This record gives sequence, C-alpha cells and structure tokens, in this order.
Amino acid sequence: MNRISCVLVLVLAACSGSNNASVALGARAGATALTAASATNQQAQPLQACDGIVVSRVRMVLSEVKLEGPSSSDAGTGDEVEFKSAPMLLDLSGTTLDSGATQQVTVADVRAGTYREIKFKIHKLSQGEAGSDATLQAMGANSVIVTYTKNGGPQLTFASDVDAQQKLEGTFDLAEGSHTLTLNVDASTWFTKGTACLDPAIPSNLSDINNNIQNSLKAFRDDDRDGHEDRH
Repeated sequence: MNRISCVLVLVLAACSGSNNASVALGARAGATALTAASATNQQAQPLQACDGIVVSRVRMVLSEVKLEGPSSSDAGTGDEVEFKSAPMLLDLSGTTLDSGATQQVTVADVRAGTYREIKFKIHKLSQGEAGSDATLQAMGANSVIVTYTKNGGPQLTFASDVDAQQKLEGTFDLAEGSHTLTLNVDASTWFTKGTACLDPAIPSNLSDINNNIQNSLKAFRDDDRDGHEDRH
C-alpha cells in the first residue's frame, strides 16, 4: 500500500523590530520523509488506500488554531491566543495531493513571545460559521469529505462530521528567527483496520474510520522541514 500523508505546515516567523509574529499556514500531501525542497521533485502518484480505493480529493475544515503561553510568558498570562480569524477549508487535490505541492495562506499576526502549546481542531461548521464562503458552505454538516474511486469505477464520496483535535506542548519562541510546526494527517490509514480494508460506502464502518481520522493526526516541531520530529 502506498502510504501518503497530508501534511499541514505552520510557518511561524517572528517580525523583526515589532511585537508581532507573522503566521503563515500551508498544506501539502506527501510522504513525511520528504523535505520541503524535494517535494516539488516528487513523482506524481495517486493516494492509494486499500482494496482498489484511490483518493483524488480530501477536504477538511480547520476550525481552530490556537497558541497558549505560560503565566510567565511575555505573550500573555496563560490565556489561549487564537491566531486564525476564521475557519479555513483545506482542499487537497491534483498536484497538492499527488506530488507534494504546497497550498499556503497567511492567517494572522500574533504577539511575539514564548508559547508552550499549539492546538489544531477539525470540526464541522454551522451555516452561520461558514458565512459567505462558498467552499465552506459546500461542506454542509461535514468536517471531512473524501472523493475517491474503487477499482477504477466512478467517483464516490465519503463524508464525516468527525471532531478531531491535536495539541503539541513544548517551548515555541516566536521572538527570534523562524520556526516550523507540522500537523501530519495520514489519510492512507483512514480506510483500514489491521490488515482489513474498511469500505467507506458501508455505514457500519463509519465509527472505525472516524477513529482512524482522529488517530492519524500528529503535531510536532519540524524546523528543518524534513517531515520528522526535531530531536534537538
């Protein structure tokens, strides 16, 4: 099975000469071992799950991204800092799904300082939360939608309203230089259970697939952008 991951990269770059840090958000699909530099040279290949299932599009609602500073931090008094002003749709298809190309959006500025935790949340949106964004409205009451084919047949759709979140604790100093955090979403594991394949068209498999989506999230510090957790 060709194990390919959807990788969400947060680039945290401190703004010199100011009290703010600029936060840029990027999403790409590719093997976690790839570096950012080599991603553009990756040979395009479909995201294969199991039993003839080939994924052509993954949409996921990122409803929340927060930083939390300790009580001694100059970033705040232990309160959470939400630096994403509105929900965002991660829409991976074509080159962003097959060859590791990066989809990047600037999110916001946060107060420069030292943070101890970053949180990500995948969540379905109400109609009011989607606002006038047509791409978010198209998600309906779903947090994840996958477009796929099975054994070369017609396009099929799997939809889920799963809630999934991840947090990474550590020391994130946004006052100097630039830093990278990676949220790894291994979509190749979503339709498997042990050695068995979970057909997304069978309703009784939904609970196991939702558990797989939740368990596929991993956040880690990745300053060298090699797809692995930094050990220093």
